[in-house]
Amino acid sequence: MPFSMTAPSPDAGNHKPRLADWETLHRVLQERGVRPRWPLETHWYQCLFFPLHNIASLLGLGSCLAIYSGVVLLLRNPLFSIGAPAWFWLFVVACISYFIVGNACGFLQAVLKSGLAAETGEVFWTGWNLVLIGKSLKTWLIAFLAGPIVPAGVAFLFWLYAGDLTFWDWLIVAELAIVACALFLYTFLSMVRGGQLLDARAERVLELIRHLGWRGAGIVAAASIIAIAHAWLMLAAIQLFSSNVSLSWLLQAVCWTSGLFLAIFFFRWLGLTARIQME
Repeated sequence: MPFSMTAPSPDAGNHKPRLADWETLHRVLQERGVRPRWPLETHWYQCLFFPLHNIASLLGLGSCLAIYSGVVLLLRNPLFSIGAPAWFWLFVVACISYFIVGNACGFLQAVLKSGLAAETGEVFWTGWNLVLIGKSLKTWLIAFLAGPIVPAGVAFLFWLYAGDLTFWDWLIVAELAIVACALFLYTFLSMVRGGQLLDARAERVLELIRHLGWRGAGIVAAASIIAIAHAWLMLAAIQLFSSNVSLSWLLQAVCWTSGLFLAIFFFRWLGLTARIQME
């Protein structure tokens, strides 16, 4: 019977285990008798309600990411650097990025795993566990370096050195970015499903693509297009920061929150679809 990913009670006992890996987390939830709180989704549109079931995590992460991106942009201004050396602020930004971005990545990975395991209930993520955050970031980084880095790098270099881009140039950049996002989603899904770094190999990813078929390809394509659209909106908000800080920060908050909502929806849908197609 599928079980919920509901957060455990703070009064669970004095001898709390160290949740250093996903298997330990799942075992602890099973031992505590967690039960589902709503039926498992059977249609794609039902996955749209999954972010609402996790509204606290969605709004919390969205707010933190909006504050994080705004603070990083503020630190670029000499008025806010208070005379500290550049390496100090780089260290501060790196630490904040590790914690906030790592929490967002870990939560989305937990959403994908819940879909693969057909779990119901609120997704549980130990946001204060630095070990789990590091493992999640490692998975995301390897999934990016295993293949998507090539089209993403080509798109970035083309955008950087092509000068004034025409409509067709922007179309090329968008196509390369969509391909990079699609490759990342397939690679990331393969790694999360298999649980091994070797699952990022091309043959494993191609096998996954073959099993998912056109249905999986449609989900990945839609998610990639929406991700690129949100990236464009974020770039527009960043460019607006120097002239209108409040409007820029509002756009960033909207972008982060809507992006997380849609990411939770697509990761849940993709996980459930992969479970069905791979059986």
